[in-house]
Amino acid sequence: MRVAVLGLMLAAAAPTASAQMFSVPSARSGITMPSLRLSAGIEATQWGFSSVPSKADIFIQYEFSSPLLRLEASLESVKLHGTFGRKLGSLAIDYTEIGVEMGDGIPVFARGNWVVTVPFRLNTVYTLVRNSVTENTAREFNQNAVAGGTGIGISGRMGTRVRFEAEALARYGYSSNGFNGTGGATRMLEATGRLHVDRLLGPAGLSVGAGYRWRDYLLDTESLNHSHRGTHLTVGLTF
Repeated sequence: MRVAVLGLMLAAAAPTASAQMFSVPSARSGITMPSLRLSAGIEATQWGFSSVPSKADIFIQYEFSSPLLRLEASLESVKLHGTFGRKLGSLAIDYTEIGVEMGDGIPVFARGNWVVTVPFRLNTVYTLVRNSVTENTAREFNQNAVAGGTGIGISGRMGTRVRFEAEALARYGYSSNGFNGTGGATRMLEATGRLHVDRLLGPAGLSVGAGYRWRDYLLDTESLNHSHRGTHLTVGLTF
């Protein structure tokens, strides 16, 4: 996981001429487009088996439905997120998820202040699910996933300071077990929308977002085939 994250961050550090391609140009508004966003919020999460294994071990039935803390940071074409929960469900499950995403979009249609794009994304996600019994054993869900995909997006200005952006993405990739090296496929769907009010107080603006995401794991170890469904709401600042 460390190698995958480092590789993405090094690649993202290279100058990108199209870093703001997905955003609507702000020259006509006279407001400089913020490049940094920091957000925090809650994700209502359901986690459980994607298919019931034939020989389920009680200690790897990581099933819970709980709100989790979600943190996000976005700098031009690079996005980071973290989702965290502790002592969840009847088995006191700990959940940790850290992800890095990079990519941009190709404009395909524009009218007025609105642009429709085809986004392309590459992301890596590290997910650790365990409790005190399975910690540091082969029974913990310890997965490093790398996936890529595309979808559809729209962004535009609704006023001098107000922007809206939304996109829906489908991804497919490979996930490896951080404990013993086995792995399998992973599938991801995500839809997000975000409203920005730029430069409310000096350089600081307001950003409110909502989204839905789904992940499914098809791994060599049948009892680790879990799926994730989450609906999140975040509030943050832009600079």
